[in-house]
Amino acid sequence: MSSLDLELDAKPDDLDEEPGVALLERRWFAVLAATRSLQAECAVLHAASQLAEAAWRRSRTQLAEFEALRDALERQLPAMTSASGILPSDAPGGDVRGRAEFSSEFRGADKHRRAARAVQSAETAGP
Repeated sequence: MSSLDLELDAKPDDLDEEPGVALLERRWFAVLAATRSLQAECAVLHAASQLAEAAWRRSRTQLAEFEALRDALERQLPAMTSASGILPSDAPGGDVRGRAEFSSEFRGADKHRRAARAVQSAETAGP
């Protein structure tokens, strides 16, 4: 006879224990269901966090490239403005002295930044 079969000759003492066992079993199944639900939720959140981290890394790389481009343009601006007679404050983009306020909080956080600067330097140097 398996443990799931009912005993027909159960004693009254055994009947008193059945509700406690049944309650324990119901609680176990409820915890099992909750555990499975949380495991599924954790899997979804983990996948979402991986997607968010990948997007953050791409944005951080692009930010480093744009900062390098901005810095390269800032280095060229004084030479171009002195040749044309336009003062830096009259140049497009305003006063280059206020550059610090436009600095990124991620400046230097990305190792690709140096590579982006090298590419920009090679492009601005020309053939």
